[in-house]
Amino acid sequence: MAIAAELSRYIGTPYDYASSPIVGQESSRVNCQKLIHLLYKDRFGISLPTGLWSKEIYDDNAFFRNIAFRERFVEGDILIFGPRNPQSTNPDPRQYHLTFFTGEVNQSQDPVLIHASSYHGGTVTTNGLKTFFNTPQHASLKRVKRLQPHLFKTHVLPVIYQ
Repeated sequence: MAIAAELSRYIGTPYDYASSPIVGQESSRVNCQKLIHLLYKDRFGISLPTGLWSKEIYDDNAFFRNIAFRERFVEGDILIFGPRNPQSTNPDPRQYHLTFFTGEVNQSQDPVLIHASSYHGGTVTTNGLKTFFNTPQHASLKRVKRLQPHLFKTHVLPVIYQ
């Protein structure tokens, strides 16, 4: 398994819940949302709109499309996790966890995801998909998002939502 250098250079970066993907708020720490923005920029040269956070990516259909769970994942797919039994009947997608499929699989043929989380060591790390199902906060795969095909050909310009 050889994860691309543009992705692996983030492994070990400290996690910080308060990190932001907003331009101008630079920090050596990341959360899952900021990491997605950094990975898209470094791996594909694509700047996602800074207003795309967990909820916005979860709901978005302009930049991302929903992928059926049974489809084969491709590098850059965002797998969104949440608790298996949410505390309320109306879960808040702002609390969902974003992960990035590296394009690699481990020895068990399990897709390898890179992500930033306080529940998986407090740093950016890689884990197989099945690992998430054993973590109560991330035990349910809520949605899989894939960047719209035409956006791989043109760069998405950063947009700051007020």
